[in-house]
Amino acid sequence: MVYEVYPSKYPPFKLFLDFIKQNSNLDIGISVFKNTAETPPDVYCMPNFYLRILLQRFFFWHSILIKLKYPEQFWFRKKNRIIHVQHSFLFHHVLNLLKLNIHSKPKIIISLVGGETYVKPWTDKRWTDFYSKYGNLVDGYTVQSLNQKEYITKWGIDKNKVFVIPVSFGIVSNANPKYPNSFKMKIISAFRMTWEKNIEGNIRFAKVLSDHQIPFEYHVYGHGVDLGQLFYLIDKFELQNKVIYKGYIENSELKKILPEYDFYLQLSISEALSASVIEAQSLGVPAIVSDSDGIKEAIIPNKTGICAPYYDLDFFVKETILLWNDKQRFYQFSTDAIEFANQNYSLQKELERTIAMYNSILATCVDS
Repeated sequence: MVYEVYPSKYPPFKLFLDFIKQNSNLDIGISVFKNTAETPPDVYCMPNFYLRILLQRFFFWHSILIKLKYPEQFWFRKKNRIIHVQHSFLFHHVLNLLKLNIHSKPKIIISLVGGETYVKPWTDKRWTDFYSKYGNLVDGYTVQSLNQKEYITKWGIDKNKVFVIPVSFGIVSNANPKYPNSFKMKIISAFRMTWEKNIEGNIRFAKVLSDHQIPFEYHVYGHGVDLGQLFYLIDKFELQNKVIYKGYIENSELKKILPEYDFYLQLSISEALSASVIEAQSLGVPAIVSDSDGIKEAIIPNKTGICAPYYDLDFFVKETILLWNDKQRFYQFSTDAIEFANQNYSLQKELERTIAMYNSILATCVDS
């Protein structure tokens, strides 16, 4: 598995990496391009760029290796059957391997989280060139949702090469279903402050809720390039006493506080899935989400959460108020949300899907 840095600070990657090493018979090696204090001693860190050039020349004596850059030489000499690029922007490190016309070359898998499917190819020539020149030389892609699998075909990728392996929330949730808070509705969001997350839509939701005279408090966590928009809109709609920015929060701390809230809100314009929506449901918190891209697949509408087009704020607010005021129905939503997360987004499910993908790709190779 290939990362830019060891994913110690990104819980979904780190959780799964630990789980797959402990719960499978796979012989997994990990390569990173940047060393940090959190990098374990058994993880191979690539030399710096200049040393890689020197080492690359050292291995030129081999007729195959002469065609490869040092990272590719390293993986080839290790006789890796699969190279799984977990940080998709590292694709340029496997281009020469993709061009090798030999049966014994390793199989290449690239994980796509969302932006490199929905957004970047529209403006970044590096991605359009990659998809057009090398896209179908890749043996497999992992994506977060069925919608993302469908959308990537827009860039010429063969759908049969794409495997839906959603992010997992953890091993299993033993959370208890919950009733809503009685006197004040509590809402939470936690995401990167970018246009894709629809900051304006989330704050307008709060404004409409306020206009209905509903007592509520909305806490927003996260940071990003568009954070200023959040403050501007809170001031514009005079929501200073209702919408409170709480700053950045570690994922482990987020999971501790999620059960205190009644709803998780995310009205994204573009979203491959949403780890936070899944985590909230795993703790019994119903989600309010848009039907954009793949995020709608992260809930069961009218059973574990509320779903509609991101601009239909009147619908969202009406359904949220109805659910909050119906304690028994809310409790059933909470129960179903936990069950839905456990059945579809556990680490065991992610492991099963990943191993099935590896076996499928290797079997295809043998058959060919």
